[in-house]
Amino acid sequence: MNLHEETVFFVKEESRFTSLVINNLQKNFDTGLYLEMGYANLYQYCIKALGYSEHCAYRRLAVVEMAKELPEIKEKLDSGSLNLTTLSMAHSLISSATPTAVR
Repeated sequence: MNLHEETVFFVKEESRFTSLVINNLQKNFDTGLYLEMGYANLYQYCIKALGYSEHCAYRRLAVVEMAKELPEIKEKLDSGSLNLTTLSMAHSLISSATPTAVR
């Protein structure tokens, strides 16, 4: 495998692992594991326990929230046809357009 092929392989794996992280964050939220571990919310868990920056934690949690309503998002992440940046931008647009009482 040459350098380019290896890089392409790693990029595909990165998408797959991102999808797995999103799945586990969803499970963590559903089970309340982050609370059992002493974190006030999943955002703090992502920053303090997982070492994500605030921005990276936000993007992942935005996708977790969207995937609750649209589970096929996880498949799109896995395949690489959607990425965290695009999804978190969509989440921001949807959230700002949705009245607070509806959320």
